[in-house]
Amino acid sequence: MTPNHSFYVPFVEEADRTLMRHLTAMLVIVTTLFAGAVELHRFYSQKFHDTTAPAKWIWCRTRMSRGSALAFFATREFDLPPNRNYTKIKIAADPQYTLYFNGREIAGRETAGERTVDVYDVSALARDGRNRIVVAMRSANGVGGLLVSVDITRELENFVVTDDRWRIATAWAPGLPLRDPRSTEPPMIIGEPPVGRWNFPGSRRGEFTTTSGTTLAPREAAAYIARLPEVKVISGVAV
Repeated sequence: MTPNHSFYVPFVEEADRTLMRHLTAMLVIVTTLFAGAVELHRFYSQKFHDTTAPAKWIWCRTRMSRGSALAFFATREFDLPPNRNYTKIKIAADPQYTLYFNGREIAGRETAGERTVDVYDVSALARDGRNRIVVAMRSANGVGGLLVSVDITRELENFVVTDDRWRIATAWAPGLPLRDPRSTEPPMIIGEPPVGRWNFPGSRRGEFTTTSGTTLAPREAAAYIARLPEVKVISGVAV
């Protein structure tokens, strides 16, 4: 007896069409989500590209897994052209930094993992020709990162960036804000944003280091005769 397929075949075809509709809908949803994620990443990438790209996160050549306290100094000398509109240093440094420019302490703070680029307008201290940046970095557990760029015009943003041309000094020297010591080493390159825990940092106006403008007279004074046999400079502090 020959089976009657007049009702069976349409049933199978309808099931296939329903399955195809579901698969197509799922494919459209996945494609839309993927396209949205790509567009969002492109937006933030371009936004951050305008901020510091192609700067790379750098660090001292050390084993971060050791968890030991670490202090070092990242340095960079560079020439500035005379036809600049301004000179701005943009820095993201985790977890604690002090910034020097042309021999002067500019600013410093403990960022504690903030995703922030501090922007300092150092136009008044910049000069034609040779200039120098020094960043003192400190980490209680040896883990961190440093990202720096220098802007001089809108057309020449990121004129100087952190890369393998920077130098690392592992010990303080009295003349370090002005010149490299004899012994330096290249930095460890961590990578470009959004690498690591910093993702795409935002930006903020950096606050310059200020000195006290008031001197108070002592309430009383006493004379002593003492001898100071030796002065040592430890991490930039005379003791």
